[in-house]
Amino acid sequence: MTKFLYQSQDDLKLIENSFSYLMKMIFGTNNNVKRASNLRELFAQKVEDIKIYPWGTITENLNSSTPGICKYVSGKNSDKRISIEMWGYTNAPKNKHKFIEHEGVHEFCHAIVNLLSLVNSQKVVKKGVVRKNFAGLIRESDEKTGNLVENHYYGKMFNETMMDIISAMAINNFGPSITDTTTDNLIYKNYVASGNQKTGYTFFTSITRLMITAFSNIGFSNFNYQKIVDKGYGIFDLNVELSNDVIVRANDFLYGIVFDPLHIEKEFDKYMGEDAWRTVCHAIDSWFINYIKTGKLPAENVKLIMDYIPDFCNKKMADYERRGLLTESERINMAGKFNRIWNSMQKEYGAYFSKADIDEIYKRARKY
Repeated sequence: MTKFLYQSQDDLKLIENSFSYLMKMIFGTNNNVKRASNLRELFAQKVEDIKIYPWGTITENLNSSTPGICKYVSGKNSDKRISIEMWGYTNAPKNKHKFIEHEGVHEFCHAIVNLLSLVNSQKVVKKGVVRKNFAGLIRESDEKTGNLVENHYYGKMFNETMMDIISAMAINNFGPSITDTTTDNLIYKNYVASGNQKTGYTFFTSITRLMITAFSNIGFSNFNYQKIVDKGYGIFDLNVELSNDVIVRANDFLYGIVFDPLHIEKEFDKYMGEDAWRTVCHAIDSWFINYIKTGKLPAENVKLIMDYIPDFCNKKMADYERRGLLTESERINMAGKFNRIWNSMQKEYGAYFSKADIDEIYKRARKY
């Protein structure tokens, strides 16, 4: 069973609320009792401890740069278990209370996604490398020796930024404060401009939002994620029916980031070629780690990924239309949402494309 350390009733409420908000956001409020109960049971089995310290406490894991952490520790019989540590409300300035709320939900989101990826702990073997869901990432190890290879894990940037985005969704929908920020705002608009807590990962959230939109399978123009949440359903494992009675995930990225990271890889590589997702993640993860250390991300790196993601989006949508899964108007609607985020990112990151660059992207799009 999970061991708890906290300093006050406010800290205890932080623990309870963090779990509750996320259960509602991920599974929905409509008939989610059994799923939430199953996850609570798994949580109690796999989470070693939750420790809430007074604000500013320095520990082996916590400091001014790391006010919260969710990590794996060794449990009984070498069983890997989850440990959560964070700063709480005791001694915290009033202006840090919203940040503490966000940080709490963020770390619990890591724990829950880690557990859900264990439930979907499939593996794929390619070229002697075993790829397996682990801690919300994809773990890569040698098929013969079991030793970790290459970067050991990939998908870190997308995982961290999505924990921020999902946390903001959960707080805005189920927290005590009334907010005008909708679930759709958090996907289609700049993260900070939507009034959310800024973290060390915020700079990268628009790249993630662009990827979310590229993985969307929803063509009808009046679709609204917030309406799904308001009706009591989860958006992450939502299915939609396309033409020809084909059932797909509403969004392969949203599904994969919470339940099955290898699903994202499979869908991306289907259109971009074998190892494409792994290559993209290796590059972006290295940029991400360097940015955390230096606060710098060269514009040419952003331009590189912004130049690449449209190819995936255009190839996928062209394939869907060719197979009769989308109408032309549905494809145009999907492309319009993608292009609005893409265009806003030019200004956000200073990665301006020349007319020749944009013409080349459109030229490639017409080939698919």
